[in-house]
Amino acid sequence: MGIDSINFIAEVKDSFLELPTDSYDTRLAQIKFLKQELPHQIERLEHIFEDYYTGKLSEVVLDPFLAEIPTEKLETFHRIQPFRRRGIAQFHLSMSNGMQLEEQEVIPFCQRTTSYLNLPRHFQPLDSKMTHRPDYQKLIKGVAGLVKEQRDFNEMTISLHHMHTFATPNTVKASNTPEGIHQDGADFIASAIVVERYNVGGGVSRIYGEDKQTLLLETCLSPGEGICQPDEGSQLWHEVTPIYRADETLPLGYRSIIGLDMYLN
Repeated sequence: MGIDSINFIAEVKDSFLELPTDSYDTRLAQIKFLKQELPHQIERLEHIFEDYYTGKLSEVVLDPFLAEIPTEKLETFHRIQPFRRRGIAQFHLSMSNGMQLEEQEVIPFCQRTTSYLNLPRHFQPLDSKMTHRPDYQKLIKGVAGLVKEQRDFNEMTISLHHMHTFATPNTVKASNTPEGIHQDGADFIASAIVVERYNVGGGVSRIYGEDKQTLLLETCLSPGEGICQPDEGSQLWHEVTPIYRADETLPLGYRSIIGLDMYLN
């Protein structure tokens, strides 16, 4: 792609540490915990899930459910903390005169799935000074070029994500795919272009066949490496394993990645 990966990583990696935490992950984990502990309340929890997950309802709505949780288990609930930082940018790419890339206004992010991931989520827009850098533009066009080799298209809409997953002594589970084995609902994805791994184990990328059980690829990506694959309508499904601190004497471990969801027109 003509990118100096060492310089690129050195210049963008610190920006991941400044991203806001993903509150959607926390709310999802809280609801999952309550469903597990209060199976008789699953119907009521499902009734409030959409509004709570999207932030329309505050945590106060959980108080009646928490009142049923034994004191010794409440500590586990309160240990559910953010474990991921996120930012987003959106682009339109046209092939009408070469590759013309234009950044667009960020809109609420919805994935074309039948799960909760189709609910609108609001993430902080990435700094355009960074995404307009020549090497960043080369990265986006380079990934689009890989897609072009597999399927012809005239236009592409790209949702680009910066995701920083971190593990601390209080982390219950630090996963970049809390939804498990899934498809993102885009025509093609770069599920992870790794920018940095610091004091982490795990974070292993896995690609499965149509049955979601046959493991086709398992690899631990190093900084500068990535995976690009067809997604919606394909036979491929994917996940990444949770991360953990490799050296538990250190207070923090993290994995920073760039992801692209690409929709063809």
